[in-house]
Amino acid sequence: YLAKTFSQANEYIKPNWILFLGDIFDEGLSASDDEFKRYFERFDTIFQYENREQQCIVIPGDNDVGGEYYGDKQPILRQRFRNYFGRMIALYHQNDIEYLKLDIDMFESYVDGKRFAIMEQTQNRPLTSIFRIVLNHWPLLTRSTRFIKPFLNELEPNLILKGDSHHFTVVSYDRINVTTHLLAKEYIPQSILSIDLKQNRFVYEITIPTCSYRM
Repeated sequence: YLAKTFSQANEYIKPNWILFLGDIFDEGLSASDDEFKRYFERFDTIFQYENREQQCIVIPGDNDVGGEYYGDKQPILRQRFRNYFGRMIALYHQNDIEYLKLDIDMFESYVDGKRFAIMEQTQNRPLTSIFRIVLNHWPLLTRSTRFIKPFLNELEPNLILKGDSHHFTVVSYDRINVTTHLLAKEYIPQSILSIDLKQNRFVYEITIPTCSYRM
């Protein structure tokens, strides 16, 4: 089902980029190296990843490397994921659009944790585009002000796309009033939800829900 549906959607849309927002494997957190390899081979069979690798961005989720619960993060699992899918933090360009791939789990700080790693990975390809999309498995705009303010001021995303949940949501963050608002959850309250991504006051985070048990 997944292979056929993905193939038809990909052929119809012909996307420039294909984004996988984490939780790629059922039990990547507990899988042995051989099991993980078989998971990857199944993933490749469904999505033809190795044939499309240059147009795919794959970020890790808690079912792949941990990070949902305090103490379950294991560097060796992140390294294994990196061996198959590349750097955990990376910058991609498509015309005037930038995709910033991140790996900030539920317990990591931006200022004290990921800031240096992000700057280190992007120093050779500086953040210069007209429009920037940040990709992260876990939510970013519902965290503390201490996290959100420097994150937004330094990385200046126009839009954030996240995975993790099985429910569609749209969250907005008001940079002037320093408040977060839930605009939609599971369904859009009106037939069309219009958001202005050109303005600077509000930043939006959209949860892309899974199409199966795992994303």
